Amino acid sequence: MLYSENKPDESDVRAYATFFYKVLGNGIAELIIEDMEPVDCEVVIPVNIIPPNPDEAISEAIERFRAENEADGKAGE
Repeated sequence: MLYSENKPDESDVRAYATFFYKVLGNGIAELIIEDMEPVDCEVVIPVNIIPPNPDEAISEAIERFRAENEADGKAGE
């Protein structure tokens, strides 16, 4: 999202946050490599990291995105 030519929208933020927080919550990520079968990868986080509730963290990321966009819109006025 950071290097895209297009400005990210709410669906981009939701997709990234879902991936990030579900993986951080010891989930399973599917890696897709060109011309190969998808590979399921179990992600194990060290015990000293306490991940947030994924659903709450995703909602908070979207709210931050909305607030930043609102602030950017007011700054441009």
